[in-house]
Amino acid sequence: MKIDTKYIDRTLNTILSPFRNIEFFENDIFKNSKNISEVLNELYPILNKEIEILNLDELELTFKKFYGLSFQKLKDNPEKRYLQLLKSFSESFLTHRDGEITFKYWNSEKDIFKAFDSVEKVLIWNSLTRIIPTDIIGVLFLRANKLNDLENLKNYSSIIKLEDKQLNSILKKGISETHLHASASTDFYNSWKNLMRLKNRNESFYEDRILGKFEKLEKFKVLAAIYRILLADFICKRDEDELDFKRYLKEKRKDIYYKLEYKEIKDGNTQELEEIFHKLKENIISNGNFTVEEFEKLKNGDILRYIWKEEDIEELKTNEENIFLMKCLNYLDLGENKDKIFLECFFDYLKVKNVYFKIMVQGNKVKGLDIFTNYFKRSTKIGADEDEYWWEHRIRTQFKDSNLKKVEFRISPSTSFDIMKKELLAIFQSYKKVLESEFFDGDIDFPKIGIIYHFIKSRDQSKLQKCWYKKCKNKSEHGLLNFNKNIIQYEKEKKNILELRKIRNLSKYIVGVDGASIENNTEPWVFTSIYDGIRDSDNGYRCDSGRGIKSLGFSFHAGEDFRHIITGIRRIDETMKYFKYHSGDRIGHGIALGVDMKRWCEHHPVIILPRVEYFENLIWMWGKSRERILEMNLTYLEKLIFDTGKDIYGKMDGITIFNLWEMYCKKFEKFHVEDISTKGYSPCLISVDSNIEELGRERFERVLCFKDKNQIWTLESLLKAYHCEKYLCRMNEPIQIRIKKEEIEIFEKLQKLVLKKISEDGIIIETNPTSNMAIGELKSIFEHYITNLNRLEYEKDDENYKYLMVSINSDDPSVFNSILSNEFAYIYYSLINEGYPKEVVLRWIDKVREYGMNSSFIDDKKQNLDKTIIELCEIIETLNKY
Repeated sequence: MKIDTKYIDRTLNTILSPFRNIEFFENDIFKNSKNISEVLNELYPILNKEIEILNLDELELTFKKFYGLSFQKLKDNPEKRYLQLLKSFSESFLTHRDGEITFKYWNSEKDIFKAFDSVEKVLIWNSLTRIIPTDIIGVLFLRANKLNDLENLKNYSSIIKLEDKQLNSILKKGISETHLHASASTDFYNSWKNLMRLKNRNESFYEDRILGKFEKLEKFKVLAAIYRILLADFICKRDEDELDFKRYLKEKRKDIYYKLEYKEIKDGNTQELEEIFHKLKENIISNGNFTVEEFEKLKNGDILRYIWKEEDIEELKTNEENIFLMKCLNYLDLGENKDKIFLECFFDYLKVKNVYFKIMVQGNKVKGLDIFTNYFKRSTKIGADEDEYWWEHRIRTQFKDSNLKKVEFRISPSTSFDIMKKELLAIFQSYKKVLESEFFDGDIDFPKIGIIYHFIKSRDQSKLQKCWYKKCKNKSEHGLLNFNKNIIQYEKEKKNILELRKIRNLSKYIVGVDGASIENNTEPWVFTSIYDGIRDSDNGYRCDSGRGIKSLGFSFHAGEDFRHIITGIRRIDETMKYFKYHSGDRIGHGIALGVDMKRWCEHHPVIILPRVEYFENLIWMWGKSRERILEMNLTYLEKLIFDTGKDIYGKMDGITIFNLWEMYCKKFEKFHVEDISTKGYSPCLISVDSNIEELGRERFERVLCFKDKNQIWTLESLLKAYHCEKYLCRMNEPIQIRIKKEEIEIFEKLQKLVLKKISEDGIIIETNPTSNMAIGELKSIFEHYITNLNRLEYEKDDENYKYLMVSINSDDPSVFNSILSNEFAYIYYSLINEGYPKEVVLRWIDKVREYGMNSSFIDDKKQNLDKTIIELCEIIETLNKY
């Protein structure tokens, strides 16, 4: 029987909620309650926001199992119990292999979750890593094994690798990241480090359309920063003076001591606390001998880097936070340490850190790209504007995965050439710096990077009511046409991309384009002219030195987040057909291709979607039948099309199924106002707020803006309707439809048709396991759809739609707290869990690994480090002069 991920989430949230919710920070619920029942009564409303509660009995028993039945012990020292729980996690999930902390994929006597099979532990770990930061679990593991010297932190990056030895032997051949958004390519630690600098004051960070407003979090962040700096400074000075924390505060931080002793510090307002923090920081730094420039840099940077000594951190190849955790835990474990103030400060710090982790790393509760976008913004915006190491952090974070050989960073283009040039400079300077510090002269086995510019899918940027007639009269008002302002922006961005690639050697690094973000914001037709122009052989055939330019690869997010599964499949088909896709181009996610059709339809018997989306789905289906690649009842389908069309167009005079099909196809061509005549039309009087009574029924129902009330629909007028507010209102009106049983078989055939075309055309599907589970329709990462796209074992009579080329990627590591090697591991363990022989699984994983390496748009040509550094220097010099 398969384990329900929701049960795992309920269990972990029940265990960890007291240490990851702001309510427990503001009010010490354990110490202020008389018994477990009172604690649970406080806990239930909190849990109800985070998990699907089936019954309270399950939660109560879970809580008692992991926190014990003796309430008095818990009340006296809840922090001790939390540490014991985390230590149990470390004993259950972690082990040592080849000098590194790795995942323990087998069961042992010390397992905290003994009822779960060994492979099912991977599911628990996947959920756990998106509920709390696991850095402290790794540090506790080291300490439990008497490895509490700092040198044992060497190369520990807080992300635990999941692969077993056999999988590792496959992955170390080299893996390629082909679907990675640069802004989310860091890890939680870098975001947290930037937060602890107190440089970001952004109110929108604390707002969420679903979770509400995170009140007081700004203040608690400042408190955490104060605790962090105090604890670190104390530990550093203690080595010299043998102080305890209370004495340190009394002698060196007297003003703060009384606030901590009498718990007044939590009552201070944010501004007062910020003043305390900056005063503390300046006081610590002022003891050093620095130039004004060095002093300002330290003042604006992470103080722990100064306290721990930067050279020690660089030598250990770990981060400041791991050192901080190890030193704090070592101090707490000194004999019968009763340093109550230190303990409370440390755990208050951990609670705030866990709360921020919760709002920046996406869990499993709510699906969809709309939800993901909130997490993405919070996870990526911190420090982006003022952190000079922004790109260096991201490159270093990716390179920590020692299996990685190629990584494509997706970044947004700009309408400003100078902004794009400036970002490229930052990328190449950072890449050069990382290569020089991490690798050796003559090396050829260092990670190669590439840049993919992704156009951002957004809703129509213009708030103007659409009117093609007014546009003809006022050609400078671009917002009068549907999505026209978006297209103009994309055209400018495209022009800059092509111009940059003419610079010598830049085409080796600017390797592809993509369309990303919320799929329902923008239909593929908006991007047709952009992709068409990029693929045009006249664009950028040669660079400014006369050399040939490497062709750009194409990718496009499609079939990831959809209201109707046919919408997802249609968009994938449109992308391949109208974007001039060639062999080797890629589709991002493509979830609609891999989900089980019957199950999806059973879970979504009634769907709400815009009328035009349903209408175009029907026309697309009719087109597939017309091409004689799909057999279905056309009479029934055409009736649905005409019934829906009537709700859009009103009078159907002149409309046939053929001109509707032609209209749908022509929509992907550019709408040229210059070629349109306004003869026979009058200015439209209809607005969003117009009604029949004001205008009269005859005027309201007249086709477009024709003066002649007897005018019928033509292909041209049908296309104009896409740029007329009257018809757009009807098109975008939400409708509910029901999926009929007889339709499911047709949907399955359509899914297979598109799969077959992808297989025949050599298109690669970029899968992202954790992302797909958090955003898509998957209940568990063990139910990922990748093997629906590419079967494990080839059977002679199998149809080719079962064997698509696929790659595995991480998508947004900071949002999902993962790395590429672990994404491979999740799929690996899921197949072992399904009962496949390990030899078969390893062979298949190796095949998919090769697909990723071969489908990367980054050149495979071997070039040693020396030549690459020279090449980067030339690019940097050219960009500076350009």
